[in-house]
Amino acid sequence: MRVVIYRGQFQYDVVNDFGNSIGEVLTEIGHEVIYINLNSSHVVNELVDTFKRPVDFVLSFNGIGHDLKIHGESLYDYLKIPIVMWLVDHPIHLYQRIIEPINHKIVVCIDETHVDYIEQNIQEEIITSFISHAAKKESLQLDAQKRYDVVFAGHIATTDQYEETLNQVENYIPNFRDKVITKLNLQGNIDLRLLMNDFYHEQPSLKQTLNEIGVMNILDRYIRAVKRERIINDLLNQDVTIDFFGIIPENHPFLLNSNFKNHGSIPFEEMKRIFRASKMVLNILPNFPNGGHERIFTSMMQGALPLTDTNLYIKKHLKEVIGFDLVDFSGAGNVILEILGNEAELKKQIKNNHQIAYENHSWENRVVEMLYVIEIAKKYFNSKGI
Repeated sequence: MRVVIYRGQFQYDVVNDFGNSIGEVLTEIGHEVIYINLNSSHVVNELVDTFKRPVDFVLSFNGIGHDLKIHGESLYDYLKIPIVMWLVDHPIHLYQRIIEPINHKIVVCIDETHVDYIEQNIQEEIITSFISHAAKKESLQLDAQKRYDVVFAGHIATTDQYEETLNQVENYIPNFRDKVITKLNLQGNIDLRLLMNDFYHEQPSLKQTLNEIGVMNILDRYIRAVKRERIINDLLNQDVTIDFFGIIPENHPFLLNSNFKNHGSIPFEEMKRIFRASKMVLNILPNFPNGGHERIFTSMMQGALPLTDTNLYIKKHLKEVIGFDLVDFSGAGNVILEILGNEAELKKQIKNNHQIAYENHSWENRVVEMLYVIEIAKKYFNSKGI
């Protein structure tokens, strides 16, 4: 097959790394892979030259390149080429890309509840599939020097930046914050679709009154900020040292805590080396009630022990990680410090997690799933005469 993989501008360049890893797997099993950087000054010429010859499918993380057209028609429909939009965020953040009128569109989600959202709240006729996140296969370096005890990588925001919007929502849903926090305490990871449906059940007119996409977008980011602030604060107060790599407001109170070591943001490729030099990697899930996150799989593959809040997917498929329900993180410090103080136990758990990732959660595993989905989708397109 001849496959096109788009590259774009993503935070820490992490998503482009996913595309590179999938491209390497496809190349290894005999397919031709062409990478097109949609931010290149030569992108038009690259697109024209590439699509002169037949292409079997296009892989587009987060749907970049969704709006490319030929003679006013979608490029993918004009040439009858499937575009696989592999979403690494909740669909609400990519709504306009998902609803782009493309017949040859396949949407892949990394959380099963995201598939439910698309099928029930956007367009049921979109071909959607759940394929979990993964990591690039790496051999275990069990004797690698470990410079860090616990590492967290990502973006730490403050909840203050969402206050104005949440105040507006509370004009329609009194005590909105309190209701969300109550559900968060009970569930740990919230299915935003079901949460909003609860509010609509109480007040049916809300769905017409509120900008659902706008509210859910802010709500998703607000919950993420609440969880990160709470979990990191709990661990710091339990005398766990956290080395942080990412973006954080310069006035954030964590920066005043001696247990919080801020190293700033670095590219994803360098971040993998940091994971390799870490004993544990902290993951704090976005609103993923039934899916994994790349931080978990990457840390497992790099020889660090994942520490994460848990969900249905993790409890079923990643039983060897150090998982806590959100409300239990207040007591996680003792468990972490005990494992850090027992080198033999730490190495044992790292080895077990690496084996699970290597056998079940590499991009090789996901490419098999993706090619199967594309095969089924093509049969569907043909049956419909698309």
